[in-house]
Amino acid sequence: ANLTVEQTSPAGATVTFALPATTDAGDAAPTVVCAPASGSLFAPGETTVTCTATDAAGNSSQVTFTVLVADTVAPQVSQPADLVVEQTSPAGAVVDYEAPTVSDEGDANPTLTCTPAPGSLFPPGATTVTCSATDAGGSTTQVSFTVTVADTTAPVLTQPANLTVEQTSPAGATVTYALPSATDAADAAPSVVCTPASGSVFTAGETTVTCTATDAAGNSA
Repeated sequence: ANLTVEQTSPAGATVTFALPATTDAGDAAPTVVCAPASGSLFAPGETTVTCTATDAAGNSSQVTFTVLVADTVAPQVSQPADLVVEQTSPAGAVVDYEAPTVSDEGDANPTLTCTPAPGSLFPPGATTVTCSATDAGGSTTQVSFTVTVADTTAPVLTQPANLTVEQTSPAGATVTYALPSATDAADAAPSVVCTPASGSVFTAGETTVTCTATDAAGNSA
């Protein structure tokens, strides 16, 4: 019968088969030779095997059958771990992750495609990356993992100088001051709140003003 065997290497597969049985009225044991021989390395695809039986008188007959070496097993793909990366701009972060490894018995170089690709700009929040490996036989394996872009870094505030102002009434003085500037990689405009606020009446003596900058992710300094 025709045979179908699994491809075990890029070169194909070693295939062992039973020689066809023979009968001959004048020779109890005719010789049987098959080409390619049993135990040979068969290339991927279909190969015709021709077996020739020859009796002692030199009479011969032939039969043929096919051996199909096929890659039906999908590639093996390593499972990447989920990633959490720091947001580096309001748009998110460029993430150059390591692609999963791929192996396949029948194909030394299966194709691997990941979407989004390494080096892409990932938006804030969680994004699912899907990687597909396909071998020469058309078998495909997919794995997926999550890349989370998170802003965990607080804004940076400039340090204002201390102020000395003239008292203008028994209650003290109305003091207007510039808010300290705040920068944040992920938030172009963090909110800045100072207490007491600029424009408040400050009593005579020394008052401590505390300014807090908060970004869109809730990180504060």
